[in-house]
Amino acid sequence: MKWLLAVSVILAACGPNIPEPDVCDEGATSPASEVQIGQGDLDSVFTPWATETEVELVFGPQGGAMLPFRIQLEAEAGCLVTSMKLVVPASTEPPTEDVVVASYQGPLRYYQQPNDSWLSATHYLVLNSEFENTSQATLEVEVGGSSYSSVVRMTR
Repeated sequence: MKWLLAVSVILAACGPNIPEPDVCDEGATSPASEVQIGQGDLDSVFTPWATETEVELVFGPQGGAMLPFRIQLEAEAGCLVTSMKLVVPASTEPPTEDVVVASYQGPLRYYQQPNDSWLSATHYLVLNSEFENTSQATLEVEVGGSSYSSVVRMTR
């Protein structure tokens, strides 16, 4: 019986580290006329990020750093193929090329808002542990053939 309790404690500690993306079965590739990245819970107002917005990282139960954000579209959405990546700029020291430190690609669900825009749930990009101390990166999002990028300053 003690072994069952030990296994339950271990499984609970290893539970879900990241909320699952709000995915849908098949994403369309219909065009989006405008894409914005920002923050705000489902119950709060979406706030688009300006260039070099300061964003607080979220840490999962095992200590992994995650960048939370939402996507707003000016398009009839529902379910769209979405690609996103977090890129750290090249430096004069290794690495000397831009490095993708987190990414996701797949169909995501968008919800119609009273102002006729479409808004995603919060997404969490998990930073590669090698780059958790990076203070600045570019978040690139592509949805329905439209793309948007935003430089973010990440804080703890």
